[in-house]
Amino acid sequence: MRGKYCDVILPMVVLRRFRYLARAQQTSRTIDEIKFQKEEMNAIELNDAPLKEASGYS
Repeated sequence: MRGKYCDVILPMVVLRRFRYLARAQQTSRTIDEIKFQKEEMNAIELNDAPLKEASGYS
């Protein structure tokens, strides 16, 4: 229904923005971990466990 358009679209936009913010934080933590492993530890191969923990993905 045309009158209910705002009731559906607005919450979806808000949820999308929250999801984007959460993903941005995960991305920055993951990038920081990669930089740490490469620069501080001089790692040739990256260690998966800290990257999985930083990103929140398995």
